Amino acid sequence: MHYGVTKSAQLALSRGTAQEVAGTGVTVNCVFPRPTLTKGVESMLSQLYPDLSDEDRERRYVADGRASTSLLKRLTRPQEIASLVTYVASDEASATTGAALSVDGGLVPTIIPLTCAVEVSAMRSAATRTPPKSSGPAASSRMPAPRTRRSSISSPASTETVEALDKSLGG
Repeated sequence: MHYGVTKSAQLALSRGTAQEVAGTGVTVNCVFPRPTLTKGVESMLSQLYPDLSDEDRERRYVADGRASTSLLKRLTRPQEIASLVTYVASDEASATTGAALSVDGGLVPTIIPLTCAVEVSAMRSAATRTPPKSSGPAASSRMPAPRTRRSSISSPASTETVEALDKSLGG
């Protein structure tokens, strides 16, 4: 139960943070990756199904129920998660905030987070920003000089997802 509680708390944190910084040009979104074909999962699949090819292992794993409701009928790739995170951290996503975004291949019909990455992107120049309306610490802070800033708060993500994100951001 504690796992689900922490993930629900991450969703509440991202939504609450989005509300706290409303009108400042900062966007906050929660990204929910689902079963992902990482090197660790590939290793696990080779142990579960040693006599099958890589493609057949994935198909079997999905068919056996771990991701059987996936509309893609396959696991998510780390680069697919990184692509969504790159988008929500970009200026092109300036109207996307307070959202729960799934990268799940249509796996789950409801939003129950497994992994949540909160992406924060400052979008407007300091001159056009309005400080938050609350009296908390965020209310007294001013946004930095005009530039795009990206940072994240996340629960454990795979190394491949982090590397793919770094590559897509030009790092």
